[in-house]
Amino acid sequence: MLQIKIKPSWSEYARDKETHQRFNGTTILDFGSGQYVGMLGEIALGTFLRDVENISFEHCGFTSYDCDFIAGGLKIDVKTKACNTPPLPHYTVHVTESQKDRDCDIYVFCRASPDTVYLLGWIPKADFWSTDLGVDSRGGQADYDGFIERADARKLKVSDLLGMELLAGAIESGVTKYYTNNYK
Repeated sequence: MLQIKIKPSWSEYARDKETHQRFNGTTILDFGSGQYVGMLGEIALGTFLRDVENISFEHCGFTSYDCDFIAGGLKIDVKTKACNTPPLPHYTVHVTESQKDRDCDIYVFCRASPDTVYLLGWIPKADFWSTDLGVDSRGGQADYDGFIERADARKLKVSDLLGMELLAGAIESGVTKYYTNNYK
């Protein structure tokens, strides 16, 4: 997991891009309330790709419902959740069932606190939906912490994600499936 401090310019840009409306029919949070943290996750990933890994990319988050970035021919969808504390390994990441058929290759998961974006890790979409690590949850169902799921989704523990240090190699080699029957 990588921690990236939020710069004031990122926050201003993300606030400027908020529409206060649902982005599309699969948006869970009312009135586009997740757009701000979503944009912070995208900015953090773009910064990581450019400044840390020296990977060229196209940001297409404003024009595509399927993905937020294209890098090395791979379509990357960034999933960011707001938080108030540093994430722990047993925390989960989610993708709603309604997004299962979107045209992307990789999910990158983030959490955004008021001053930090945590790049939690990544997983190829094919592995996220096919491995036995994930758990399917139903809207209205409570998880282990009592959180009520808003929609049908697939969940995976943060500790089961691949480290960000492996993402550049996957992009360069065009990996769309990482795991075999033996996970990690």
